[in-house]
Order: sequence, then C-alpha cells, then structure tokens
Amino acid sequence: MRLEGQRTGILGGEDIRSKYFSGEAKLWKRVPKSIFRAYDQAKRNCPAGKIPFACIKEKGRWDKNALVILSLEHFDILARAYEERKERQ
Repeated sequence: MRLEGQRTGILGGEDIRSKYFSGEAKLWKRVPKSIFRAYDQAKRNCPAGKIPFACIKEKGRWDKNALVILSLEHFDILARAYEERKERQ
C-alpha cells in the first residue's frame, strides 16, 4: 500500500496499518478469475473521469457483507481524499 502505511504482517494482527486504515495483504498463487472478470467489466463500462469498481457478494448473504474490488491506484486516490478530509475536520 502506498498510503504511508506500515507493513506489520509478521507481527500478528493487521498486515498494513496507517492512521485511518487497517488492511490485510494476500499474495495468492491464483486469484479466482471471476473477480478479474467483474473488475474488467467495470473498467470497460466506466465513463471517463470516474473510478471503476466491482461489487461482489455471495448469494444469500446480507448486502452489507458485499466486497468492493478496485485497483490499488484508485484506492490510493480515494484514501488520500478521505485522509485529507479527516485532517481538515
């Protein structure tokens, strides 16, 4: 993560820690292709100037448990905007 966060995975608990975010970092041999297909579709359908994301959930699970997939580059943009807003408050 490029959010001036610290990688702390080997210490137990959260893998990535920053002032406002806590993250898990995973490096898998294989990521399910359906995740990439959903995100690729979001990118194809995304109008210029907007940030694409895919929202995925398991059938029968409550919508609040849905996951949002977006690129690290776009996460950085959103996270920095969030951090700047929090700092102004």
